[in-house]
Amino acid sequence: MSPSPMPPSRPASQPTRAALLDAAERLFAESGFHAVGIREISSLAGTNVAAISYHFGSKGDLYVAVMRRAFDERETLDAWHVLEPTPQTAAEATLALVTFTRRFTDRVMAGEQAQRLCRLLIRESWRPSEALGDIANGFFHPHEQRITDALVPLSPGLDLLARRLHARSLFGQLLFPTLFRPFIEVTDGVDLSDADVLRTHADHVIRVTLSALDVDRDLVDRALQKAAP
Repeated sequence: MSPSPMPPSRPASQPTRAALLDAAERLFAESGFHAVGIREISSLAGTNVAAISYHFGSKGDLYVAVMRRAFDERETLDAWHVLEPTPQTAAEATLALVTFTRRFTDRVMAGEQAQRLCRLLIRESWRPSEALGDIANGFFHPHEQRITDALVPLSPGLDLLARRLHARSLFGQLLFPTLFRPFIEVTDGVDLSDADVLRTHADHVIRVTLSALDVDRDLVDRALQKAAP
């Protein structure tokens, strides 16, 4: 059962609503949707239990609101907006994907908000909630589609499924350090918040992805030189 449509927020009660979102985001990221109760959320937020119903309708509605806010945080959107409008030429697509890869890596590994979003998605993936459909169709798929669409000028002969698999491969490589950050930092003796380390990772990922699509290496090199740090 999907959450019911969220009621409009009450402007006069924005501090309470924000406190509930902050508390829910922290608890859902730490423990997952199923393990967190509304009393725990309201207690951490310093509100009563009825406030959740008043502002959101249900725990499921609050969960979707948490996801929506996490996806809409500026530091996360800053990376995705690089892919808008959709590139139309191979040169535009290469530059957009190089810039996106660098910026996404930087935001996710160095940004606290983006880290929480990743933890929320991982929790949802491990044990899906009743809101899975809303999250997949409302947030996850549109973002994945941006990468898929950006690959069109670089892979005109591929069908949609093949292009989507390349997009998922790119996204999966970008998320790998988030999933295994402590292990990587210990085994490699690196700090994954270091700008040079992040650049090395991002540029390796984009080179591998574009090489698999037979993108001209000189075009990739020019994009890497032109893209902003």
